[in-house]
Amino acid sequence: MLSRKNKARAAALAALLLAVGCRRDPRAPRELAAGADNHGFVLDLAHDRVLFIRGEYPNKTYLCAAPLGSGGRGAAFRLPGFSLTGAPFALRDGGVLVSARGVSDSDADLSAAAVLNVDPRTGKVAASYDLGSAAVRVFAQPTWSTAPAALVQDAGGLSLSRLAENSRPDRGVALDAGSAQLLAIDENSPSVAATVRGASGGALRLFDARTGRAGREVHVREPSGLTSRGNRHWLVALKDEDGRRTTVVDFDGNLDRAVPLLSSAGAVESIVAGRRWLFAIALSTEPRPAGDARWLQPRELHRVDLAGIEPALALTWTRRRGVLLGLDEPANRLFYAVTDRDDPAVWSLDLSSGSLRAAASAVDSSRPVPWSMLFLGLLAVFMITLSWAVVTGRR
Repeated sequence: MLSRKNKARAAALAALLLAVGCRRDPRAPRELAAGADNHGFVLDLAHDRVLFIRGEYPNKTYLCAAPLGSGGRGAAFRLPGFSLTGAPFALRDGGVLVSARGVSDSDADLSAAAVLNVDPRTGKVAASYDLGSAAVRVFAQPTWSTAPAALVQDAGGLSLSRLAENSRPDRGVALDAGSAQLLAIDENSPSVAATVRGASGGALRLFDARTGRAGREVHVREPSGLTSRGNRHWLVALKDEDGRRTTVVDFDGNLDRAVPLLSSAGAVESIVAGRRWLFAIALSTEPRPAGDARWLQPRELHRVDLAGIEPALALTWTRRRGVLLGLDEPANRLFYAVTDRDDPAVWSLDLSSGSLRAAASAVDSSRPVPWSMLFLGLLAVFMITLSWAVVTGRR
């Protein structure tokens, strides 16, 4: 029998391990959808999940979903007869659009391009749209259209096509954008923005999404990170005139007003904005440490309070290449996807400055041990300790 002293020790240790196993800092970084073959990450906040593609070989690609919280269930579906070739797009009704090509069962030959509308709960294809030799550049589900839309590029140029159910998308509305580099669709107003090569160099040009007619354009220097904020506002990162710094600028719908929001010494790679917060990832001007792999490069995370309450923040960020997927401001979370082939995953991060400072080292470190495995390890230690207490109690 255990002595009273050893019983107390065992009980205290059990209580400690149970507390450790059941509690976790809610502000700690959380890793989601990790996997060496995962790519094309997309945040779907409306349905509490991350969508992504697994695999690249034509006959072995899967459409996958991972829950944002601990209570949900993931899913992975292979779509027979198709090879998934682009990142998915989340529809408001829960469906998913994804670019694909038909594949032969006998070999890996790819046939015509298509857009599939998939139910991610069952893996069933609800609709398929034949695109011929065209490629999808951007998906959107704008409020001004009765069907989802896609900016499609083929030998004839760029066009905006509607993906109406049970109909084959035609050439749609042609946009005279030439070899557009960056593209964005406003979900609230029938407008498309593109960065193009103009007579005076780089330009930001607007298009009427219903007619394709080009609107105003403004000269911009080395634009990057074009995104729509909705309601005819566009975020663009561009080089200053002296070429020394990169500034993220908010353009209004007529390109008449440009408001600088943040400035970085390095090139901006990714931008995401909500109602209050603006985040951007920029390359750091610090030299790459000797011995680092070629895909690792010093980076910075910039945070701007659009309400003007807190000062702008610039933090050392992960060296891994990646992209900001989005913000969940009510839940106080930022989502960042690592897109290099070393350790692709999505990270859910708390927005507080202290948590963001700690996030970089978590992402840069080797993949953490899953919490369940850690708890099992602690449980094993407890059992060994309890066994020792039993043995010593019998002496």
